[in-house]
Amino acid sequence: MSPALLASRTIATGMNMALLAGFAVLLECARARLAGQLAGAPGVTFAQPLRDLRRLARKRRIRPAFASPLHGIWPLAALAATVMLIVVIPGFAAGQLTAGRAGPALFIGLLALGRAMRVMAGIDAGAAMPGLAAARLAASGLGADLAWLLAFAALAAAPRGATPEAVLAVLGVLLTWPGSAPVPGDYAGPDRAVFVVEAMLRRAAALALLVALVAPPGLAHATAPLGWPEGIAVYAAKLLIAAAVLGALRLVLPRGAPRTGIVLALAALGVALLGGVAPDRLGLAAGLLGVIGGAALLWRRWPAEEALALLQGGAAMVGFGLGDVKGAIAILVGVALGRVAVALSGAGGLRIWAIAALAGLPPFGVFAGDFRIVGAAASLSPLLAASLVALIGAGGARALTAPAPPGAESVPMRGAAVLGLLLLMVVLGAAPVAGLR
Repeated sequence: MSPALLASRTIATGMNMALLAGFAVLLECARARLAGQLAGAPGVTFAQPLRDLRRLARKRRIRPAFASPLHGIWPLAALAATVMLIVVIPGFAAGQLTAGRAGPALFIGLLALGRAMRVMAGIDAGAAMPGLAAARLAASGLGADLAWLLAFAALAAAPRGATPEAVLAVLGVLLTWPGSAPVPGDYAGPDRAVFVVEAMLRRAAALALLVALVAPPGLAHATAPLGWPEGIAVYAAKLLIAAAVLGALRLVLPRGAPRTGIVLALAALGVALLGGVAPDRLGLAAGLLGVIGGAALLWRRWPAEEALALLQGGAAMVGFGLGDVKGAIAILVGVALGRVAVALSGAGGLRIWAIAALAGLPPFGVFAGDFRIVGAAASLSPLLAASLVALIGAGGARALTAPAPPGAESVPMRGAAVLGLLLLMVVLGAAPVAGLR
């Protein structure tokens, strides 16, 4: 390889790293701003995370008395693993310096290595609470890594353009998507700032992996600098769309369902290896599993909004399988609005109305979507329609009697927003009902 080509590929790799680093900062600032708005803290500015990092960097380090000599190494090791992941992830241009030297196994291995460094940091000092947090982090990360591997394997085994396999694989990844990794409590000052930076980069790297999983082709090549601006623009648009879609789907999909995600990713691999399944049958089967799983979680005292999201999401999948797209979309939009209403209502008096909207009670839009889908199911099988009515009805009754989760508080000055969302869900129900024959 000539020196000019080597320099071009090196520069392209460095530009891709800078692009992902900038995206990580932008994503963290936007996330903190939205979280502050939902929590009723309007004083949180867009650049608040950067100011917090600067303050942490100026503080002094804290070293517990029983910490090991590696206490200060774990933050740097975690950051090094995540930076290496950003280096090897496919970016805006094909043929980067690391092209052909990495694959799904290395991607998932680096994610697991960074998480392992956090776990080691949590148990380093031997304290009880950081050790428990580290154990939870390790358990949640295991499901996420397994779902990633199964999803990559399913898409590798499936033919190009296989939509059912791709949908199942992406849903499996999203259901096992880990939350924000906690910073070990024994760290302060610059060490804590390193962990915060590592979490920001990890979030951007995971979204870049999702883009590589769903939309891998690039428009530019590392040895053709004239095409870089177009490639950078397209890749940045993919990252922003992925972040927006992930945020919207997290309002609909239940959190903390790693087993369901692993099952879906495994089902995607099975469908790919068996040669494909008709999308309508796949949607019907996956939807029934979602409805049954959501109802079961409600009776196991799962948080009502999470279990109802799984139940109603399953009903929407049944609608897609039966060909009733209007009813399915009405349910998904209603679930998203209902999740926001529940989050804003906290433990206030409007929470029961937000739960009722999620449960599919009239006159809200989720009820209209459920009504359409039950009607479509009745034309196929009266037993299927009766089962859907029984599961959705039992789940809704259970959710209405479930108490608010511990720690939920009423958010001040959010009553008008919750009422507006509930009114919007009522208006949403008019369109699907008007379309009934």
